[in-house]
Amino acid sequence: MRPAQWTAARRLYEAGETVAEVAKKYGVTAQSVNRHIRSEGWVRHRDRQTRQSRMEMLYDAILTRLEEAVAETEGSEADKLGKLLTAAEKLDKLCGEPTAAAIQVELGAAEEYAE
Repeated sequence: MRPAQWTAARRLYEAGETVAEVAKKYGVTAQSVNRHIRSEGWVRHRDRQTRQSRMEMLYDAILTRLEEAVAETEGSEADKLGKLLTAAEKLDKLCGEPTAAAIQVELGAAEEYAE
């Protein structure tokens, strides 16, 4: 298959079609599709969303624990933890949803251009 066809096959797989369905549509073997999945890191959108929500929960837990530690600590240690908390909050703003959405738009435009 041509690269543009593999790109289209990837979109179908990531949208939820099975390996067998993708293989049948493009007249290739399931092993060939699986090879591309592994080598190119294809990820279904629902898996990506699950991973992202786990990361968000972990991040929220870390911020909560930092806030608690700042409240429980005194002196220079509290200052250090406060600075760490401030840095984490800045990072959260830099990596927030608008940035992630912009990255997705750019990736989509790059894929369309590659076809």
